Amino acid sequence: MPQNIYSVNRGIFTNLNFPQIKEIASGSNTVLILTIGGDVYFRGDFNDDAIEEEFTKLDIPTKIEKIGCGEIFGLLLDESNQVFIRGAIGHNKYNDFTKICNIKESIKFISCGADLVVLITKNNELLLFGSYEALTGIDRFVEEDNFQKLNILPKNVGNIKDLQFGYYHSILLDDLGNIYGGGKYERKRIGIDLKEFTKINVNFKVKQIATYSGGTLLLNYNNELFGCGENSYNQLNHNGDIEYIEEFTKIDINENLIIKKLFFSGYTCNIILTNDGFYVVGDNECFSQQLTTIFTKLNYNYNNNYKYKTAIMGFRQLFIIESDNKINDKRVKNKKIYNKLYLQQCNNDNPFIDITFQIMSTSW
Repeated sequence: MPQNIYSVNRGIFTNLNFPQIKEIASGSNTVLILTIGGDVYFRGDFNDDAIEEEFTKLDIPTKIEKIGCGEIFGLLLDESNQVFIRGAIGHNKYNDFTKICNIKESIKFISCGADLVVLITKNNELLLFGSYEALTGIDRFVEEDNFQKLNILPKNVGNIKDLQFGYYHSILLDDLGNIYGGGKYERKRIGIDLKEFTKINVNFKVKQIATYSGGTLLLNYNNELFGCGENSYNQLNHNGDIEYIEEFTKIDINENLIIKKLFFSGYTCNIILTNDGFYVVGDNECFSQQLTTIFTKLNYNYNNNYKYKTAIMGFRQLFIIESDNKINDKRVKNKKIYNKLYLQQCNNDNPFIDITFQIMSTSW
């Protein structure tokens, strides 16, 4: 499908017109986009250097079903449950997308941390590749080129609904509204001081979770938002004089706002989706807004005919996907899909960037 070339001005959202987006994943300097047809577009690098400015379509011999990104690695899972990784994870570094193994279990979703990836199976199991640190606080890695089953979940945990990682911590949400977490703590990032993976007791059922590098957000069923962790950039909607919040504390928001979705939000800010659009708090340089101590609306031109879907933030970039309701239909391949992808990037050295698309050969 032909693609247009767009210029991106720092602080301005530009429609990239991607075809039929299924998933998008962002690492520190890396972006992977998966389309409904199984094509994967890639931009960036896996060496923690400056971002390459071109999206390239990977010429791959198999249909990709799921994708993921860590800090400096990318992962592809194909329709035959083959796992391919490129970049650095654990003790390993792969210069090209390399087949790691075949997964026997059926995979529900993928969750990536800075230096690890966890496959969540349809049987409620966790399969780990990379570092244990953000899960258990133990400084060790899966040694072999394979995923290792983790036996860290309590027996009474419900069906896993979400699993997210900060830089050194993790938090899991089940369908009963309970949360569990673990990791390495210099300071509390999930409201407790334990390293092993354990249940976190809060006095409400949790609807959604989100992490940033040094902390965690919780949303309950009463539209109340709570946060815990680093606050050096006002990420938790509190005055920046409070550098750290060690217990889950309610975050004040406009009572007219209904929170629809929380997002992983990188290093220095947090972003939420409400009935009135996207709101951000913290160091908002990438949004061309000054540092704020309250959630502030993110203004950009969008099409009201589309429904908001998701926001993905890397170290210096933000992606927002809008689509119509048909994107969630299981029969989506038989329907006409509308998607809009917006990109905003901070680049002080080169504020005008041409985004181009080309075909790239990939070694397997």
